[in-house]
Amino acid sequence: MLECQSYRDGTIAIRIAEYAFIFARRSAVWENGRVTLQMPNYCVIYVKCNNSTLTHTCITYQFPVVC
Repeated sequence: MLECQSYRDGTIAIRIAEYAFIFARRSAVWENGRVTLQMPNYCVIYVKCNNSTLTHTCITYQFPVVC
């Protein structure tokens, strides 16, 4: 999954998370009341960059334990 960004606005991680769930939903595997979501790899391409451009973006998902 590729995402292009022309400026740093702090929303790139949220957009990536949204798109990742959309991609994962397409290949979701349901079994005995559980779903397995395979999250895609992603890459951000900064069209404009400078010394303050991020070198990586990390997303941490936290879900409540309900099983």
